[in-house]
Amino acid sequence: MGTGNVALAIDPITGETLFYTDGALVYNYLNEPMQGVVGELGGMEDERQTVAIAELDFEPQGGNRLFYTFYITPGGQLEYAIMDMNDQGGAPSNQPPAGSVFSWGHHRPIRRPYYCNKSTRPAKFPHQF
Repeated sequence: MGTGNVALAIDPITGETLFYTDGALVYNYLNEPMQGVVGELGGMEDERQTVAIAELDFEPQGGNRLFYTFYITPGGQLEYAIMDMNDQGGAPSNQPPAGSVFSWGHHRPIRRPYYCNKSTRPAKFPHQF
């Protein structure tokens, strides 16, 4: 994991860690690399505030448990991956699902330079992509 650039997804019901990432590497709650990604997502693990996690579709009572992971690439592109936390992933059958990276490498253009390298402030993004 990179330093100073980590985002964590927490189950809103149990408070347990679901997964965490630095924009390049993604680990499940077992502290193992999440299945579905070969190598890295493509983010910058040694920068600050270049990764964020948000719910895409979360139904705690057995429904979807999908999350976005947004990250900035070394080229300055805002990209995202989708995590499916219903996938058993690498978890043993008697454990809760460990999830998998469903898809990654999707990008959205940023019209103005909202990200500033080595900034100590959070990145700002327009309200509409």
